[in-house]
Amino acid sequence: MCKHLSNSTILLKQERLALVSPVWKPFKMATTSDCHPRHCSDYAQFLQGFAALLTERITASLDRESGNPIEAEKFSEDQKLFCDLHAIVASKKLDRDTKVSLISKPDFKTVLNFLEKTVYQTECTPENITFAWILIERLFDITEWKLTATTWRCLLLVAIKLAQVVQDEPSMSNKSLASAYPLFSAKRYQTLTIKFLTIVDYKTYVSFKEFHDVYADIQCE
Repeated sequence: MCKHLSNSTILLKQERLALVSPVWKPFKMATTSDCHPRHCSDYAQFLQGFAALLTERITASLDRESGNPIEAEKFSEDQKLFCDLHAIVASKKLDRDTKVSLISKPDFKTVLNFLEKTVYQTECTPENITFAWILIERLFDITEWKLTATTWRCLLLVAIKLAQVVQDEPSMSNKSLASAYPLFSAKRYQTLTIKFLTIVDYKTYVSFKEFHDVYADIQCE
């Protein structure tokens, strides 16, 4: 069944997670050990498609809010947990231009650069990313949240970690998450992972058809 999360020191209701997450049977794909974006045109194309999808969704969300990227005051209490705005502003390691860039609407290049960095640091596969996006969409269906300029990075990292666990692959520890995006601590990522699972009621099962359809949509972007 589903792999335990002891390696990331997260106290989850693992028995419940296992019940709703039967053994994942993945497509036959190259893994990042064989196929990093710099070495594999198919993977690079996949990341470009996913970057285009994320950029489009973030832009659409901001357009509905009159283009204002500083939307944190409108968030629910749960959504604020995933918002990195205050951490960015409070950071003493970031210069002013970097802070402005991080809280502004990201362009395609910014999103793609973050994805490429994430792939190298987390060793995630196209399967992990596809599965993660399905989980994020599931979260949005329940909460009616939108992908925003100050939540997309954190939501994506947490979802990728959960995808790796459900797919029974080596998964990131909380320290690895904090290394990939250090504005949040390992303890904060532990809290966010549990919060994500709680909101979706631990429903992490994804059918082959749903996975296939979403993967195809990303490829077509």
